[in-house]
Amino acid sequence: MLELLERQESLTVNQWKIFLACFFSLALAYGTSNLGKFIGPLGLAVIAGTSNYVNPQATLDAIIPAFNYFASWWVLAALTFLFIGIETGGRTIEELDAALVKPGRAKAAVQ
Repeated sequence: MLELLERQESLTVNQWKIFLACFFSLALAYGTSNLGKFIGPLGLAVIAGTSNYVNPQATLDAIIPAFNYFASWWVLAALTFLFIGIETGGRTIEELDAALVKPGRAKAAVQ
C-alpha cells in the first residue's frame, strides 16, 4: 500500500480508492481486534466483583462464571462465522462477487 506513496507518483482515482479502502479495512480490523483487550478484563472484573478493573484477581467463587463468560464470547464468534462467513476456497473473485451481490442490486446495476 505505502509503495504507491513512496514512489512519488500521482495516483489515479481508482488507485486512490483502493489505497483508502485497504487502509480503512486494516485500521478497522486492528481497532476491532484490540477492543477485546479491554472487553475481556473488564468483563472478568465485573464478574469477579473486584474494584480493580486493570488487574482483577481471580477468586475461587469467580472461576466458573469467568469461564462461562469467555465461553459465551467463543460461542458468539462461532455463530458469527457460521452465519456470516462464506467459504472462499477454490472460488474465483467473480464467483464470490456473484454470491455476495443481492438480486435487487444486480438488476439496478444492469439498468
